[in-house]
Amino acid sequence: MKDGNSSYFESSEFMELLEKYENMEQNGTSCYFDGFDISNLAEYYSTIDEMGKAQEVVRYGLSLHPNDPDIMIANGQLLVRQGKTFEARMIAEKLDLTNDRELLFLKGNIELADTNPSLADVYFRQASETDEEDTEFYSDVISLFIENCQYGLAQEWLDKALLIDPESKDLNEQQADLYFVTQDLDKAEESYNRLIDDFPYDAYYWEQLTCIAYRQQDYPKALECLEFLEAVDPFDCSLGTVKAECLINTGQYEKAERYLKEMRRKVPDSSEPLFILADALSMQGKHEESIDYINKAIGLDKEDPRLYLMLSCEQYECNLFKESAESMTTAFRFGGKAELDFMKSLLTQLLAWQDYESAFRMLDIFFLMGDDISSEEIGYLYPVMALVCWKAGHTESLPDFFKKAYGVNQESTLRLFGLEGTALSYQQVLNRLLNNPQNNK
Repeated sequence: MKDGNSSYFESSEFMELLEKYENMEQNGTSCYFDGFDISNLAEYYSTIDEMGKAQEVVRYGLSLHPNDPDIMIANGQLLVRQGKTFEARMIAEKLDLTNDRELLFLKGNIELADTNPSLADVYFRQASETDEEDTEFYSDVISLFIENCQYGLAQEWLDKALLIDPESKDLNEQQADLYFVTQDLDKAEESYNRLIDDFPYDAYYWEQLTCIAYRQQDYPKALECLEFLEAVDPFDCSLGTVKAECLINTGQYEKAERYLKEMRRKVPDSSEPLFILADALSMQGKHEESIDYINKAIGLDKEDPRLYLMLSCEQYECNLFKESAESMTTAFRFGGKAELDFMKSLLTQLLAWQDYESAFRMLDIFFLMGDDISSEEIGYLYPVMALVCWKAGHTESLPDFFKKAYGVNQESTLRLFGLEGTALSYQQVLNRLLNNPQNNK
């Protein structure tokens, strides 16, 4: 959603007030402001996420008017933004203002932050009764409900507000945003398109339509929307990676490569363009070049598991199986999850090369980090891990994994050890393995 500024903050009256305050700050002088001025300045800085400046304004205001209700309410709202709802509640309880809209709004905001949305709704409705036609107030409430994921309540307020002012740009934009966050993408697309009919140069709407097309995997449409976005705002790079992925997904690999190299020059400290560029190169079969860019990305972000998983895949394609296993081990350490089919292929190569130690290290980390191992993975990997423990001479780990493997898939486990059809018991088999350790590291 957009960062919404009240129309008052764009007025000449407020700009004069803001200039007066900022000149005072810059020159180190003192000026008089009433409580209403202070509360507006605090709200403005809060709206543009300048929380430090908002707090400074409130502190200065309280030094002028220690008990001014407007400043105290503004202070309460800042405390809610900081998660300090207990302190905000103490301020609200001190104020004895009957049916004061701003105080009721503060109380509603406190309850919402404390996950009491129904009580928050009561306070907001009481506040709205002071002026039932004020759709700007409705819009503020709707924004709070959306921010706090109370989508049903947000829709109730939107329905009421749109009855009052069905042509409101802000309200219709909020309706589109609500459809978007609740994944009703068809209605969101329809709503943003209606807004674009009236406001074709609003970059935000083109951004949202791009995201909708991308989520629906309609990559040609996403690229079309991006063309309009670039025409409206040539300096908007917020969806650069989306454009690159759309180019890749439409088979325009060389164009994606050129675009990503240009993007990398604009954002040299981001690993994301390098990651996507490596993917584009991989799809063209340029695996060695892909590895170079992945390593550059790792230089910028050493704990991104995606990078190590991709590196593992690219190294595999270059027959660098030992290195591939090491990269996958690192990916597991940072929380990555490999596809089972790829793990099977890599393990097959490691076993064929008799690189049991690499296989052991990779699987050891996998089992340590994998809290959500599927039954399919267990059925395949436990027997392999038991074999790897034996072949690599890790007899300390062998009993545990052999027991798990035997319990999950006895036939497959015995076959891996070349003991299919044996009449030996489980314990006899295990004893034989422990008494005849391998050490093929």
